[in-house]
Amino acid sequence: EVAEEFSRYAPYSAVCQYHGAGNYVNGTYSAYAVALLNAFSGSLQRQGGYCSSGGHLASYKKGPYDLVSFPGKKRPRGVKISREKTHYEDTTEFRNIARQGRSPYPSKRPWFPFTKGGLSVEALSGIDQAYPYPIKALFLYFYNPVYSTPGGKRYEETLRDTEKVPLLVSIDIGINESNIYADYIIPDVTYAEGHYGWLPPHAPCQRFTAIRTPAIEPLTHRTPDGRPIMLETFLIDLAEALDLPGFGKDAIPDATGRLHPLKQAEDFYLRGFANIAHNADVTKEDKVAIEFVERNYPVARCKGILKDDEWKKVCGVLARGGLFSPYDKQFHGEIFMSSTTHFYMYNECLSRTISSTTGRRLFGSVTYTPPLDLTSPDYPLRLISFKRALHTQSRTIWHKTALELHPTNFVLMNKKDAKRLGLRDGDEVVVRSRSCNTGKRGRVKVTGLIREGVVAISISYGHTQLGASRVVIKGINSYAIPDPRLGVGINPNDLALLDPKYGYTPYVDEIGGIPDFSSSAVRVERA
Repeated sequence: EVAEEFSRYAPYSAVCQYHGAGNYVNGTYSAYAVALLNAFSGSLQRQGGYCSSGGHLASYKKGPYDLVSFPGKKRPRGVKISREKTHYEDTTEFRNIARQGRSPYPSKRPWFPFTKGGLSVEALSGIDQAYPYPIKALFLYFYNPVYSTPGGKRYEETLRDTEKVPLLVSIDIGINESNIYADYIIPDVTYAEGHYGWLPPHAPCQRFTAIRTPAIEPLTHRTPDGRPIMLETFLIDLAEALDLPGFGKDAIPDATGRLHPLKQAEDFYLRGFANIAHNADVTKEDKVAIEFVERNYPVARCKGILKDDEWKKVCGVLARGGLFSPYDKQFHGEIFMSSTTHFYMYNECLSRTISSTTGRRLFGSVTYTPPLDLTSPDYPLRLISFKRALHTQSRTIWHKTALELHPTNFVLMNKKDAKRLGLRDGDEVVVRSRSCNTGKRGRVKVTGLIREGVVAISISYGHTQLGASRVVIKGINSYAIPDPRLGVGINPNDLALLDPKYGYTPYVDEIGGIPDFSSSAVRVERA
């Protein structure tokens, strides 16, 4: 019925996916199949169909100031610990093994030549396995892998092992389940206090450059010279201590070659805003916008960083939250003008690539890859996780209104499964898995919205840190009086299963590297 309706409305029918199809060990080909539905319907890059983003209106990188190139610039070298953007066959490891007359396959862990960034889970698994090399230091920025990763509790072992992680530094706003093992925790600011610069558009059919700037002054402590303690201040001071080029007194070149300082966050962000205004050809000075920004925006105290005419143009951009092109200008008739020019039903690059774990070529188009089925008579139910509308990942348990509206999460279960297990709405249960045989306690919510054989538990609950327990650091009480409300509920990631093939680390898709969120098996028992 759904297929017939989808076909009937073509080419104005579209399928949109985020992590829905991809968060499985067979995620690459599942997501590929979903994407092809839009090609079959003819809706790609068509008004009313499936459109990509239109890209930014203006770049921050160059203009009156060069924020990309500077004297003595150093570039990253070598292979990422997550093994992204690199073919296994191009590595020293592969060549050395081949010279010895042995087969280089399978590699110790998968390699991900098509993934361009963001494989934090595989980065941590690589650190744990010291593959392809051991690390010397790990920086976590607003990242709580022990809590947020399916099976992330496994990384407690990694983070507290000083042989695997000799130095652990966390930049965050609280003590969480991961940075409890850190050597240093650098206080940072929240979204309302921080500089987050410019946001490239994710919205389909839109072309814009959004601007983000502090709404209030940072509430953290300050350095002796008056700068707020936060990520940017820490990184600038660390870079200067290491004598790295591109920081300090003479750092940022302008169009004439003159060098300007990078001593505070505003030195970078305001010049980026000036580049955006220049590249978008902002010429009109809006007196109302200037007055509004200078009266209300904390960043206005640093307007002297820019020339007067640059600042006035930047005010026009800041007051509007960025630069935005009208929706109707993005189309020529029904066709999206910023459309990508190629759609691949068959991907030759994919088909030329050899899997580092099997030694066989990957299939170049859609193919059926069986999903991971870990259910058994002892663990007959499949566990999936999700986010409630009022929560994100790990820190929104602090949100007082969200906690008041939803003080805990539930074990959502199909009514047929509940009846078979003799459970009713509100019954207290224990959810167990092979990775967590002691189990997690919660309450059942019976529903017809969950498929039979599946249980669902929302993320954001089940904390052991972030104020849920008392912490003492060198005689200083942090969260001296724990708030029990912050520890209620279940963290479904604590129940996720681990991959015995790769050192009992979290399961991932071996092509894309995305962790598997929805294949763990559990059993539910009355408490």
